[in-house]
Parts: sequence; structure tokens; C-alpha cells
Amino acid sequence: MDGESTMDDLAQEFRGPINDWNWKFLGRREMYIPVNNFDLWELGAPDEKECLPGDIVPDRARYELRRVWVVEGTPREGLEHPYSRRVGYYDEDTWQPAGGDRYDRRGNLWRMIEYYTSYDYCQKFRLSVAQIYLNLESGRYELSGGCRTEETITAIHDAGIDPADFTVQALRKAGR
Repeated sequence: MDGESTMDDLAQEFRGPINDWNWKFLGRREMYIPVNNFDLWELGAPDEKECLPGDIVPDRARYELRRVWVVEGTPREGLEHPYSRRVGYYDEDTWQPAGGDRYDRRGNLWRMIEYYTSYDYCQKFRLSVAQIYLNLESGRYELSGGCRTEETITAIHDAGIDPADFTVQALRKAGR
């Protein structure tokens, strides 16, 4: 995107070889996380109206007090990475990432991530309507999401995925 995130920040919290990191479960806690953000974006609003210097428009974001699972990752010996530590917060109800903290090589909190989700009742799954990557040192942020117009809303199509294709029997048959 614009340098405020790494490639392994994308794809809902982590992407990359999982064994490059030492993982540790830090427990559960309650925290306010962004969920049910059906009205985060105003239909047809220009970017300047929704994206302010330093943050998105805060009064459109919706937060709820939820239980989250806290997971910490530290790079294994020999891995070159800009993060010395990463902490992810996963919504206990949906198992989806709600946010994350990223620490620089000096051990200072450097970046944070929030995932704004809502439930798509037509397709019956929770989706991320936006992800924001905040650089706490520079004050810059990257935003993935927004820019909703009538065309982008109507361009969402049913992929036609059949849950029966993901049974043990179907996978055995496909693997032969």
C-alpha cells in the first residue's frame, strides 16, 4: 500500500510462514473493538469527507465491548523483520482479527491495526469493510476499504460456494 504496513500485515492479521515466528497465547481480555460497522462509509461520499488527517471519521465507527483472545508473535532467531513483536486481538465470537499492535526493533509500539467488520446477511458471513494501519511515530495511516458508490455495492456477487464441497467426503473425493 503506502509503506505503513508490511506484506504479512495484510490478509486479516498475518500472512507468511507461520513457523518463522514464536507464538504465545497471552490469554483473554475484554476490550472495545470495531464490530457491526454497517454505516462506516457513506454511500458516494468523497474520500476527503471520510478520511481525515490522522484518522477516519470517528463518529461513523462502531465499537462494542467484547472478549478477545490475545496472541503474541516474536520472530525466530535469524529472521530479518521490522517487527520485534506483534500482538493480535481476535474476537472470541467470530475468531476474526479485531486489531493488532506492532513493535519496532527497539521494542517500542510503532504501529497499530484495526479491522472494521460487519455481517453480510445475504451471503451469511462476516466481512471486513475496512482495515486501518496507523503509524504512531509519523501520524500517517493506510486505509483499505471505503470509496463506496452504488456501483461498488451492486458489484458484490454471490460466489456460489456450496458448503457440501467442504465436507470430509468431498475433500477425499477431490484428493483422489
